[in-house]
Order: sequence, then C-alpha cells, then structure tokens
Amino acid sequence: MQRDNCSLKTDSELLAEMATGDAFAFTTLYDRYKRSLYTVAFRRLGDRELVDDILQELFSKIWTGRAAANSIENFSGYIHRALKNQIIDYFLHQQHVMKYQQFAEKQEQYTEGTDHNAMHDSFLERIFELISESIPQGKEIFRLRILEDRKTDEVAAELGIAEKTVRNRLSLVLKELRERLSQYTIWFLFTLVAQCIVEGSFFLNALA
Repeated sequence: MQRDNCSLKTDSELLAEMATGDAFAFTTLYDRYKRSLYTVAFRRLGDRELVDDILQELFSKIWTGRAAANSIENFSGYIHRALKNQIIDYFLHQQHVMKYQQFAEKQEQYTEGTDHNAMHDSFLERIFELISESIPQGKEIFRLRILEDRKTDEVAAELGIAEKTVRNRLSLVLKELRERLSQYTIWFLFTLVAQCIVEGSFFLNALA
C-alpha cells in the first residue's frame, strides 16, 4: 500500500489496516495527530525533549497493541485521553521520586542506633492491615505503585490487568486508607507517626 493512498483514508480505515500490521497506516495516523498532540503535551510540560519521549512512548504502545486497533471507535478522543493519562503518570512518578529522595535524605540524618528495618516493617504491617481484601490485588497494587514506585504499565503487566484497572483500584485503596486513618484517635496517629517518622513520611504523603 502506498503512503499517499493512506492519507486519504479515515481513521477507522487506517486502524483496521494497522491491526493487520500495516506500518504505512500507523505512520499516517502518527503524522495526522503528532502536531496537535505535541502542542497539548508541550503546553503542560514545557520541555521539548520530554515531549518527544512521551509521544514516542505513546505511539510505541499504540503500535504494540495494534491487534486491537480496529476496536477503537474514536481515535482522536482515544489518543488524546491516552496522552493525558501518560502525562498524569509522569507527574505522579516525579512526585514519588521527590518524596523518596526526601525520605532517603531524612533517613541518612536519622540516629545510627535506630533499627530502621524494624520500624519500616512495623509501619508497613499497620498500613497493609488497613487495606481490605475487598479490593482485588489492592495490597499488591499499593506495594508496586506506591512503595516500589513502579510505572502503571509495569504494574499492569506484572499483575495481568489493564492500566485503567490499576489506576481505579489504587484510587480505591488510597480512599480507603484516608477514611480508615481518619477514624483513629489523634493519639494513635501521633504514636504511629512518631514511631515511623522517617519511613512513614513518604507513604503518608501519598494519602494526602
């Protein structure tokens, strides 16, 4: 198929052809939307190199999942939502990196004689006790996405679920933790924070 012919086709026609592995159809969709996507991403990120990386990753995912491309009804809406989610994931990742760096700096300043591992384990036990079993894979999602700072797509791949499912369940977990922590007395929370002041600060910020 000639690329010139591809440019005359609708998004739906190109998606159907891309689903069969047609690289020309994929390239045509990329050329058709790259300018508008770049404008949106640059307005939010203000970094050309970062925008290039995000768009490259975005279209790489589109090509990797091309087998299901013909099920997309509105590609324009789909690709812009995907870009929005990827930008959100980037900012979430940056926030977690900053929190972890703050956590690491405080840990270095902490008293050498403190049993960090014991305090860390104690804090995690308390947090995991508050996550109910009613949220499927909730504890694993919390551990991978928040504690290990893994990307949403990595968590989804490891657990065998969709990225949207990861985001939805993590939202439920954090909401549940906020509600349950609010039920404890101020004294209990003070004790919890005092006991886990270094390790806990990183995780409690995720609940804010």
